[in-house]
Amino acid sequence: MAGMLDLKGQVALITGAAGGFGSAIALALSGAGARVVVVGRSRDKLEGLAAELEGPAMVISGDLSRPAEAERITQAVVAKLGRLDILVNNAGGATVGGIMSLSDEQWQADLDLKLLGYLRMMRAAAKVMQGQDGGKIINVVGLAGHEPYHLLTAPSVVNAAILALTKTAADELAPANIRVNAVNPNAALTGLGDEMIEKLAAAQGTGSAEVRNYLLGATPLGRLVRAEDVAKVVLFYASELSSFLTGSSLDLDGGAHRAIA
Repeated sequence: MAGMLDLKGQVALITGAAGGFGSAIALALSGAGARVVVVGRSRDKLEGLAAELEGPAMVISGDLSRPAEAERITQAVVAKLGRLDILVNNAGGATVGGIMSLSDEQWQADLDLKLLGYLRMMRAAAKVMQGQDGGKIINVVGLAGHEPYHLLTAPSVVNAAILALTKTAADELAPANIRVNAVNPNAALTGLGDEMIEKLAAAQGTGSAEVRNYLLGATPLGRLVRAEDVAKVVLFYASELSSFLTGSSLDLDGGAHRAIA
């Protein structure tokens, strides 16, 4: 069973790798033997992460809200490493606000970075994987895609769209042996998670401690998501342990999501 987590000989590309979930995912996949490519906006942070990984890593700085970046990044990986086996889409933010407060520019920024950024990376990676023996695409999405919240309107809408994209891409790419799955973390113990809690507190006129305590109280396991929790699920989806899973979506929320569907 342990051998089914072995990723030796595989190339894994992680977007949004400069911190939080992305860094933990890079460490997990590298520890399983994958040759890791880390992508993000901060080259300094990426270089620091690369120094911690097991084995050599490839560092690419880029902004996935720009239309041409996905093709540029993917082709750079293939030119240097010859293949791409695993794509982990993880870039994105947590815009706080409702339909009356968010501007068109804020909506467009979320759509460009996360929805279109994920779509473009999936399309570019799938072109490569179709010429191989298949591959794995894992989308780090978010629980708001299942449980919309009015102060997280943009993430709720964008995440729901990505979950639909995950399902449709899984159907389309299955004949090429490309598996597409998603993981949906709830509020997290990361820099971005702390930033989201602070913004929610400000929007509600309360303190960060009150928002955090509310989230903890709504979570049966009594804690928030850790980056390592997300990394473990991504490793599962990247490995042979999930070889018959595609189009699935796993809620990583400590039991907070209580709906049957």
